[in-house]
Amino acid sequence: VIAGINLSPNLAWSHDVEGYGPNFDEGSKAVSVGMDADYLNTYTASLSYTNYFGGDFNTNVDRDYVALSFGVNF
Repeated sequence: VIAGINLSPNLAWSHDVEGYGPNFDEGSKAVSVGMDADYLNTYTASLSYTNYFGGDFNTNVDRDYVALSFGVNF
């Protein structure tokens, strides 16, 4: 759309399939979707949303979040 800007979508999926442990809760799931952008290989930006759901004892189920970051390469 705008010359010099590169966009890269990203997607991550997590699923605790079976069993329980200190950082593992059977049935817990998380999905994250986002977009990374860079302008002339100098300026970068990233925006993502992460949603936690599922699992009987999932303590993260109410901790969805949006992350935004900016950077400069020099």
